[in-house]
Amino acid sequence: MAVHERVIVLLLLLGCSCEAQLNSRFAVKTPQVSAGYQSGLGASQVVAASYQVGAGGPKVASTGFQVGVGVPQVASTGFQVGVGAPQVASTGFQVGVGAPQVASTGYQVGVGAPQVASTGYQVGVGAPQVASTGYQVGVGAPQVASTGYLGKQVAPALVKSVTGMQVNPDSVRVVCGEDSVMVDVQQDLLAIGQLINPSDITFGGCAPTGQDASGTVRFQSALQACGSTMMMTADALVYSFALIYTPRGINGSPIVRTNGAVVSIECHYLRKQNVSSNALVPTWIPYYATMAAEAQLNFSLRLMDDAWQNERASNVYFLGNVLNIEASVLVGNSQPLRVFVDSCVATLVPDVSSVPSYAFVQNSGCLTDAKVTGSRSQFLPRKQDDKLQLQLDAFRFSQDGRSSMFITCSLRATVASVPVDSQHKACSFSLAANRWMSVDGNDQVCGCCDTSCGLAGVAGAQGTGVLGPITIQQGPPMGSQPGQLYMLKG
Repeated sequence: MAVHERVIVLLLLLGCSCEAQLNSRFAVKTPQVSAGYQSGLGASQVVAASYQVGAGGPKVASTGFQVGVGVPQVASTGFQVGVGAPQVASTGFQVGVGAPQVASTGYQVGVGAPQVASTGYQVGVGAPQVASTGYQVGVGAPQVASTGYLGKQVAPALVKSVTGMQVNPDSVRVVCGEDSVMVDVQQDLLAIGQLINPSDITFGGCAPTGQDASGTVRFQSALQACGSTMMMTADALVYSFALIYTPRGINGSPIVRTNGAVVSIECHYLRKQNVSSNALVPTWIPYYATMAAEAQLNFSLRLMDDAWQNERASNVYFLGNVLNIEASVLVGNSQPLRVFVDSCVATLVPDVSSVPSYAFVQNSGCLTDAKVTGSRSQFLPRKQDDKLQLQLDAFRFSQDGRSSMFITCSLRATVASVPVDSQHKACSFSLAANRWMSVDGNDQVCGCCDTSCGLAGVAGAQGTGVLGPITIQQGPPMGSQPGQLYMLKG
């Protein structure tokens, strides 16, 4: 090759080298891509170790991902990440835009869902954190202890108060379910080392449903059974129960070495939620078949204040006081209903079959107390169909020194458009008129109150309400008006 040809080739080689150097230093429009990565439009130079992607974009680790302009950092996990998606931990999850960080647990988490602990739960948006206990928890539902109790919806349980003997608070455990409640009681209820006899304790008059070798007595009941009462507040439906301990003679002897105790228990349910899909299973007859079978009925029996506006704050009365008792029915998607009080029995324990007892409403709605004792007791004129108000003069049992009692009433609801009859009525005895009178205007339905009104009403839906413990003190309150004072013989 001639000398001048060698010079030309050398210059060409030098020119290529210089051009490469210039391009490598001053590239503006066409970035060079190294190491086999695809760079987005407008991206700056990419080097083989740490890449600068997009004008002002974040660094991309050497992971072989397809990265769009402005995509955030991607950890070395092999995920496909959308624009604006958060960092993904090395767990193999597919995460939507704006989804929170997912712990290494293998869960699928929706946008805005909270962090899930390593428990294997599926958690909806806004659901609380679930501890590693294996429970299924609904949105806003509290934690459920590992008792094997199945409830689709759970509610907080509250051991509200204890009357009588001191009770170990750790010895009573309550689980409130969708339509039932479970109570576990340790036999060392009083924490004195002396085990109680399971037959001496009842749940609203109901016997235990089970017992195990560890000394635990179990009660399980529907929310509307075992002497429960339902109270409605501004935010919640509250079901109240009484756990009653009544010691009997030791080994058949007439002596006892412990006092009785009453533990008040409550289950709270938010009113905006469906408390129970089986709150009441009504028995219908064809005549009343127009009442929607799917309607949810909740009966309530409450002690009211003097103005009948709010529930009474105290259950303590004096002889001479009047108990304002209100029965009501809470209706779901149903026709208007009318509530009745079929019967009411006062007892010293929440067991209607116990002795002594006093029945003051009988014969499917006849309030007999005024005629039997000459008291002021009466049903008040009905102001609305779904409520029935009753006034009862306070009393005590003469042959028993206990000052507390329970009142158990059988309640019934029928379609309001159906006329009252002898089995669906509310009748009081008027001392002034010396006759029976109906709060619904048709006094003829009360004609059987002095004899027999036949079988209890069979139409409509039924429920039971229990009030108590109600304390009746002997002395009248200072400054009170004199009233009827009388005792009942058991």
